[in-house]
Amino acid sequence: GATVANMLLDVMSYDFSSNALQDAKETVEMVKEKWPYIPQDKLENVLKWIEDKLDKHVKPSAAKIKEERSDVVLFPPGKCIHLFRDGIGVSAVYVPCDFFNEIDVARTMVNDHMVDEGYHRLFLELMRSSKGDWYYQFRNDVIAIGHGNIGKKDDGAETSKD
Repeated sequence: GATVANMLLDVMSYDFSSNALQDAKETVEMVKEKWPYIPQDKLENVLKWIEDKLDKHVKPSAAKIKEERSDVVLFPPGKCIHLFRDGIGVSAVYVPCDFFNEIDVARTMVNDHMVDEGYHRLFLELMRSSKGDWYYQFRNDVIAIGHGNIGKKDDGAETSKD
């Protein structure tokens, strides 16, 4: 989409005129060495003609293209589940992927997106709620192991020692 279009515009807007002029000068020097009988003023006229064409046609079009840009629209692929605080706990709903084209800023936003404080707590709360077990812990819970509060339950799921 827009990102690829903007990349192509970047390539098209590259002002190669100084590089082209340098190439032309090097070519004229090579021509002088190979065919010394070509008059110097003719070669100078060729360089002036090339520089004039670059100034009149290449530079203005490159500057114009630099102004043309598409708005980049980024959205996550696949199916999206929006997890949010609902005032009592956490809720989750399927949303269209373009739902995230704007971000609502909240005071808990940073903590909500931290693995230890946000996602871990969120998924743990969802699992406890769905299982009806308020002591449920994830089987391989590295965060809880680090806090030393893991114990075994009969079905193999982890529970708190408290």
